[in-house]
Amino acid sequence: MKFEGMKFNVMWRKPSKIDIFGQTFDIELVADCYGKEPINEAQEKAYGEFVQNSDKIIKDIENCAMNFVNENFDELEPYWDCATKISDARELAHFVTPKQLYFDTDGSGFVLFDADWDIEHGFAVRFTPSMLAGTIDILYS
Repeated sequence: MKFEGMKFNVMWRKPSKIDIFGQTFDIELVADCYGKEPINEAQEKAYGEFVQNSDKIIKDIENCAMNFVNENFDELEPYWDCATKISDARELAHFVTPKQLYFDTDGSGFVLFDADWDIEHGFAVRFTPSMLAGTIDILYS
């Protein structure tokens, strides 16, 4: 599946929506690039897989985010005014807000979030090539 309607502004972008945590959020669909290069085949493939399997991938992202919060609760709590362990992924909608569905030049796919516990850097879940949750720094690992 091809990205359609993308406009270049430092990266390829367009407004989109994502259904996650039991809600629909306005987000930005982003494909990174070097210079003004076109969206590449790895990004097209990853985006197509996301679209075709979005229900499963979203569930996996929700579970990965919930597990990250619960497994790292002691580290997050000092920075999080309303800190609480999560028993249902829908509860995350109170603490994180998806901002971008981001595809890196290598085809890695991420959902980038604002997070109550890290207002400056946020939170990310990589869903391809494998699930990984953490600070935005996981984009560079």
